Amino acid sequence: MWRVSRVNAEFTVCPSYGKLNIVPNNLTDAQIVQCAKHRVGGRFPVPVYIHSVDTSFITLARGSFTVAGWRNVDDERLMAGIRGNHRKGFIICVFHDKGKTGPSKTEYDSIYPQWKRVNMKLPSVSDLRESISSLTVACNDPNSERWLSRLSSARWLSHVKEVLNGACLVAQLMEKEHAPVLILEQESVDMSLVLTSLAQVILNPDSRTLHGFEALIEREWIQGGHPFWTRHSMSSSDKETGPVFLLFLDAVFQIFTQYIRSFEFTEKILVLLADHSFSSSFGTFLCDTEKDRNNHSVREHTVSLWSYLNQVEILSVQLNSLYAPNNSVIWPSVAPMSITLWTSYYLRWVQDQKNQNYERRKISEIIERNKTAKIQALKLRKELQDLQEEALSLGLLTSEEAESIRKESDALIEQEKV
Repeated sequence: MWRVSRVNAEFTVCPSYGKLNIVPNNLTDAQIVQCAKHRVGGRFPVPVYIHSVDTSFITLARGSFTVAGWRNVDDERLMAGIRGNHRKGFIICVFHDKGKTGPSKTEYDSIYPQWKRVNMKLPSVSDLRESISSLTVACNDPNSERWLSRLSSARWLSHVKEVLNGACLVAQLMEKEHAPVLILEQESVDMSLVLTSLAQVILNPDSRTLHGFEALIEREWIQGGHPFWTRHSMSSSDKETGPVFLLFLDAVFQIFTQYIRSFEFTEKILVLLADHSFSSSFGTFLCDTEKDRNNHSVREHTVSLWSYLNQVEILSVQLNSLYAPNNSVIWPSVAPMSITLWTSYYLRWVQDQKNQNYERRKISEIIERNKTAKIQALKLRKELQDLQEEALSLGLLTSEEAESIRKESDALIEQEKV
């Protein structure tokens, strides 16, 4: 059904995509080139995740808007390949301004009849820039009597809620409706990445492990072409700056607080990633695209952030002691009362984090002692069993006495489970 295409090996088809891309196997590379010409910035729809429900495999894909004014048979064939053998699919068109919703609904209904279009309004880059600026002002003076009004007027938590709500819709269409989803955005480098990434955190247990989360960011954000340099420019006059990646991390934090035992990592990794995305000694978040990183030989002259994080002494600090693998889909609440301020990031310089860190350290110590005690208990039970067998062979115990001891041991094990 799918194959790996090297048509963009020289970054000539789409400068913001990586060298390798997954495409339907019924399309040739020449047809993919034609598809790219039909999309803004050459960002033709690509699958980013295959979700398994029962015996069905459902595709999550993303791409940019089509070039208005003409049809493209190869693009229609590509869309059919993404839909697969499902009767219908959903196109989620992300827009930021009223009245600007991308290609017309009539166009999509006539050209892609098996796809149902859903319009979704999400904050623009400028909305996020203004919002985080207002939030920063509020967080610099949390003791002010105007704290609550400033926090509300910043609308940052509202933006977090909006993207979480959008991601839940995507996950619901795939999990409940068993329908493939294609997320379209004008340039497909901002909110489409937020939605696809959050949907995978909700649907895919592997994305909630440390290495899986690292792979998600590498795949969706770095290889996916999010312009980190442009969005994180230090020039306040740059109208293209905006904390899109920070919005994603904040939304992950919200899911983490609701399902803390389902994540292998703690919020510390989210803070660390936010910091390094703005300023870092590593090359992972440098440049806007893979093409730029290739031209500047970033990988040859810098060290990857992942190689640092995956060192044993660093990795151990990021692990969640409460983690219990959960292979189910998790459904975060998007009710306003469920969305909280990420204090360990926004208020870390003005609010003492010692008590919080102390509590977490004590919890980790208790859990580790409990694990050690369980291992010791298993070892002692094995020794008891060996001694029973030896006593039986020497005639020091009768079989009835050995059975009585075994029952007492089993009763103790049941009490521990309770």
